[in-house]
Amino acid sequence: MSSRQPDDDELLSDDELAILERAMESGGQSGIEFGSSQRTEYRSAFKLIEELSAPIRKAIESLDSPPILEDYDELTELARGGMGVVYKGLHKKTQRYDAVKVMRPDRLAG
Repeated sequence: MSSRQPDDDELLSDDELAILERAMESGGQSGIEFGSSQRTEYRSAFKLIEELSAPIRKAIESLDSPPILEDYDELTELARGGMGVVYKGLHKKTQRYDAVKVMRPDRLAG
């Protein structure tokens, strides 16, 4: 992968990025017609996005099962993001449900 930064005239506009995102989300079934040069640019952009996001997806996917926390029961996943995973868990002593954020291992210092 090249470390060269694109010139301003090579960057996609916000509208073009939105079109690309809709096309990617629909798996190519969006009905959007692209010219051959646009198709080439979008494929290149899509490939770059996939390459850059692969390590993040891999790290997030590695947090598949809830952690074992001795103070909590019934941990269920609520959300996940770039920093970690948020679980809903029943605190054993207070008998109330809390949100518990568990940091991704690659985000922990040291």
